[in-house]
Amino acid sequence: MANIEAGGENRDVTDLVHPGFAELAARIRKAMFDPMHVGFDLICEDIVKHPDEQNWLVIEVNTNPNFRGHHFPGSGTPRDVAGALIEELYPELRQGEIPRQSVRVRVNGKVQGIGFRRWVWTQAHQHALRGWVRNLDDGRVEALFSGTPHAVADMLALCRVGPRRSRVTRIDTTEYQGEIPTDFTIALDGH
Repeated sequence: MANIEAGGENRDVTDLVHPGFAELAARIRKAMFDPMHVGFDLICEDIVKHPDEQNWLVIEVNTNPNFRGHHFPGSGTPRDVAGALIEELYPELRQGEIPRQSVRVRVNGKVQGIGFRRWVWTQAHQHALRGWVRNLDDGRVEALFSGTPHAVADMLALCRVGPRRSRVTRIDTTEYQGEIPTDFTIALDGH
């Protein structure tokens, strides 16, 4: 068994988890003297099945869990766990649906063959963005960024500079209204 620090992989499976595990989570929290929130690590045979239908074991519980893995999973949908906790603590701050912006960007300059796509992928995950990045046949890099307007603006500012070995000469952006992926990927190269 390996944790993230020892080379394990972090994949969000929230949409697959059987609701019976939510009931289990509530019982675990109450068993810890009912703190506001807890994090727990669980080993089970199949996260899709009800806990009563399989063997499972809680291997760790703490009241100061690390949220980073939920905000920036290696794959899957990023989850705003910290935001949900803040809204629970301060319900008066709830403002309804968080606005999202989607932008398609084409980056011109020395942006291929230097790790630009991998750099974009890392930055997009750190900004909890959805979308993709790919090389174009004409030497440019194209990306789709979807997230909060502030996160998208930050990402566009980063793309205007690029990673250390790049030389960005111009970026072109257009608003995007199409389908948005559930995570951020490095897509196949395209035209």
